[in-house]
Amino acid sequence: MEAIFQFFYSSKVTGLPYPDMPTRDVTNSQGAGHKTEPNLERYMENWCSCRAQFVSKAAERGKDLSAKGEPHYLILTTKHPKSGTAFAAGIMPFSQKNFADALRKYGKRWGGRLPYVSDESLKICFFSDGFPLEMSKSKDGSEHVPGSRYAPVHVPKELLAKIINHFKSKKNRIEEFLQNIHFLETRLAKENPADYKDYISRNRADGHCCA
Repeated sequence: MEAIFQFFYSSKVTGLPYPDMPTRDVTNSQGAGHKTEPNLERYMENWCSCRAQFVSKAAERGKDLSAKGEPHYLILTTKHPKSGTAFAAGIMPFSQKNFADALRKYGKRWGGRLPYVSDESLKICFFSDGFPLEMSKSKDGSEHVPGSRYAPVHVPKELLAKIINHFKSKKNRIEEFLQNIHFLETRLAKENPADYKDYISRNRADGHCCA
């Protein structure tokens, strides 16, 4: 059993249908771009090429462990847009079946990179149900908070067990996540049609990615 932390920017937009829901930053409220990841519409991460190097390695490891009957996870992390507190907000188990199906369905979309593909067991929760993350040290001794934007950080097995156990009792809020996404996409389309067009071109399902 293995996992890595995978950070995403949470929207700072006020007036979301579900304000307690960590939601990817579609409208660029954090100044880091109009985000398509995590692409939970498709139970995926790395749908577009923004995390190609990091996520492809995780997908390869997921394949290897799956072949041995062992699980692999992405732990979705973010920071609360107001407090800055780092959270594990969701848990994304690798699905070998859906991974293989995605590669067949979308053909050459990914080129030399790989998506990380999950299934209906993927869970994302409200901030109030998240798992707070504390400062820790990486292998080289440097300090970091896993909920920040760093290179891939492997989850220590003891911590992974705690995170998995934590989320077992929490309600899955993926529908609330998707409703917030729809709200932000609608706002982006109204306020900035050019950026919306680019966002949609990167998020389309015709086998191409312009990111």
